[in-house]
Amino acid sequence: MKPQDMAKFGFLYLHNGLWNGTQVIPKEWIMESTQKQITANATTDYGYLFWLQTIKDTSKDKEYFTYRAYGMGGQYIMVIPDLDSGSSSVPLSKCAVSNAFTVSNAFMSNAFIDII
Repeated sequence: MKPQDMAKFGFLYLHNGLWNGTQVIPKEWIMESTQKQITANATTDYGYLFWLQTIKDTSKDKEYFTYRAYGMGGQYIMVIPDLDSGSSSVPLSKCAVSNAFTVSNAFMSNAFIDII
């Protein structure tokens, strides 16, 4: 899977299964697959194909719920729904793809989607 495809997948999950106004994945499945199904260890739970973890931003003393899909060779998709501002004018990073590729809603909407 190419990073562009991974970004699409993360973007789709971030937006509850909606793609250009079309419900591609049922919202109920997005919600269920990113909810705790089992406890993996003391800090991580597991949904349906997603690892669930709360991360702490020590600079702002905030915690954020994340869900991640891991692939072979260090690839991953990480979604942080609480950082989705709902506005493409605020480039908050909330969906990370692979080890060094972070996308924001503004970037995805205005540039990246156009080329993928």
